[in-house]
Amino acid sequence: MKRRVLVFGSINTDLVTYVDALPTAGETVTGGKFMSFPGGKGANQAVAAARAGAEVEMFGCLGNDSLGRERMMSLKNAGVSTRSITVKAGVHSGIAQIIVDKKGVGGFEPPTPWSYTPSNILEAFLSGLTKLTIIGDSV
Repeated sequence: MKRRVLVFGSINTDLVTYVDALPTAGETVTGGKFMSFPGGKGANQAVAAARAGAEVEMFGCLGNDSLGRERMMSLKNAGVSTRSITVKAGVHSGIAQIIVDKKGVGGFEPPTPWSYTPSNILEAFLSGLTKLTIIGDSV
């Protein structure tokens, strides 16, 4: 029997720019390479649990935009149930702007629209989940 896991957390798109050196205040640095990846601590935990064989339900929030649609599809493709992800109109999906230099990583993550409430948690229990593990990146 598969273990059921509920994950409450962020769902982001990581926007990664690779540079020779991190910029100083007021400095513009041109990058050598740019890539984007599925991210967010909650989404990463959900995907890891699904890969480990769990039945995973993701709770989070996305904007009704192209990045939100991409993240929803990437979670579905990883075997994560997305029925408890809220999609909000007029709100941007979460991103993490990450700059990687030759020495390490610097990053900036703007606020995301992600939120959940005790009623969301109660609803999950009432929907018939009896044995579960809850993983969250912030409560």
